Amino acid sequence: MNAVLSAKPARQVQYRTRGQRQAWFNRLVSPSGLGERIKPFVFLDDFDIAPSGKPLSGLHPHSGIATLTVIVSGEMEYIDTTGKTGILPTGGVEWMNAGGGVWHGAIGNYALFDELFADDFVDHTPQPNSTPDKAGALKLYKTLRSAFPDFRANIHWQIADGDRVTTYKTYHGTHRGEFLGVAPTGRSVQFETVNVMRVQDGKIAEHWGVANLYSLIQQLTAT
Repeated sequence: MNAVLSAKPARQVQYRTRGQRQAWFNRLVSPSGLGERIKPFVFLDDFDIAPSGKPLSGLHPHSGIATLTVIVSGEMEYIDTTGKTGILPTGGVEWMNAGGGVWHGAIGNYALFDELFADDFVDHTPQPNSTPDKAGALKLYKTLRSAFPDFRANIHWQIADGDRVTTYKTYHGTHRGEFLGVAPTGRSVQFETVNVMRVQDGKIAEHWGVANLYSLIQQLTAT
């Protein structure tokens, strides 16, 4: 059977702007400009700031419904009205909802995890203090994300054989939270893993893996 696909015409650029510089940020969209075409009330600002170790502004009221901040590069230290502090890495998100509080989070889609892992998932090589099931795997991912907010993988190769997929990769991250009893060091670390996943009905049903955690501990505790 032959199928003919018709490509949709490329969308045209409707508006270009260099924005307007204001203090330490560049305002790309405001209600008095392009914001007239975008409803409701919208600001779009681009921050390009050199590290200073000093706050750019104190806590202040805001008239908007909500603000969303995405860290495109670098990192941002924050403190909110509850006294909670932390660091948002590249890809981190800050969501402030008027009357609804503040939420800070790093990259990591746990809803997608629930879709990808079978409910009866079995881990044949669970990490220490983890259970060999779906809940244990999720706990491990959350622990890693908490300790290394910019946690990410570089896949070197991946092979599928029947219902099993084998992957060799190197994990990278910056140590911002306690991990295996080691307090945050701020160090950039990496370690290698080899994983085998059995896939059934489009979901990960079983896992076998080895990780070079000895190398990771060496990096975290080196003097």
